[in-house]
Amino acid sequence: MTEMNQHQAVTKCINHWADSANFKAVTFNKNCSGLTGNRFEMPNVSYTHPLWAILKRQNHSHMGMMRKTLTSLEDYIGQVLSLSSSAMAGSGSLGSVIVVYNEDGTPKVNEKNEIEIIGAYPDSLLFRGQTADYRLIPKLARKVLPHRIDVVERSLIDEIKRRGDNLIKKGILDDWELLVYVQHFGLATRLLDWTTNPLVALWFACQVEDSNAYIYILRYSEFNLVDLKRDKSPFKINKTRIFKPNLNNERIVAQNGWFTIHSNKNKVGKIIPLDEEEDFKGKLWQIEIPAVHHAEILGKLNILGINQETIYPGIEGTCRYINWMNEIE
Repeated sequence: MTEMNQHQAVTKCINHWADSANFKAVTFNKNCSGLTGNRFEMPNVSYTHPLWAILKRQNHSHMGMMRKTLTSLEDYIGQVLSLSSSAMAGSGSLGSVIVVYNEDGTPKVNEKNEIEIIGAYPDSLLFRGQTADYRLIPKLARKVLPHRIDVVERSLIDEIKRRGDNLIKKGILDDWELLVYVQHFGLATRLLDWTTNPLVALWFACQVEDSNAYIYILRYSEFNLVDLKRDKSPFKINKTRIFKPNLNNERIVAQNGWFTIHSNKNKVGKIIPLDEEEDFKGKLWQIEIPAVHHAEILGKLNILGINQETIYPGIEGTCRYINWMNEIE
């Protein structure tokens, strides 16, 4: 097979993938000096192709993420399942493919004329519910000027260690565990809450009656995770990563809590929105649900066991749930 035929075969395959995922694929930049390429990504696969493949959903936003409006729990569940369709079929998500390249930049082909792939980072999904359409940055970065974040953060941590409960004062939590613990009780940190449970994210998003709900879906791979052997301190990480916490409090367990931890040790010297981070561009979706549908969705979530009592274990959650059941807010 000639090099041009190889390019054409891969392009045909890409267009097939794009069509099956409701994406549009466009190839261009053919010139006399050869074929150049960039990254090709979809919900279940990413591939660096020698042709420049640009994938755009018709409702692609200026924020660098795909957007869609839904009106029911059933539509939402269907959308989530479609993003995980290969995993639901039992094949798992292919993720970000690692391709072998020749010195001239073209994919290396074996004796069977197959592009050589040495591995893949399997992809998974995280979910975040918001009651407003604000950028994906943690509370610390929303409330504190960029040049003061390190100083203010250290002050907050020192003060919570001095004032905190017995678990904190015993000093048995490392900095990672401490951040997670105080995050769930409202301290401003560089963590942003996510969950592995799409229904939990939907519940949080629908908590304000007269405001549209926004659910964010993040596709990630093992490559994006915090490595505690390498990343000793959450305050010194040099890039934004995903943190899978230890289950050290009931709320994390109940909410299936995960986090993105945001670095200000980057080229611009400040925490930037997640959709502007190079490692996460093209890996975010936003689902908007109009406020008029919230009550019906919350009622159905309650039937499925997602409510104040299950989200907030203990007497606080029980009291909230009883109030809600009696329409007392």
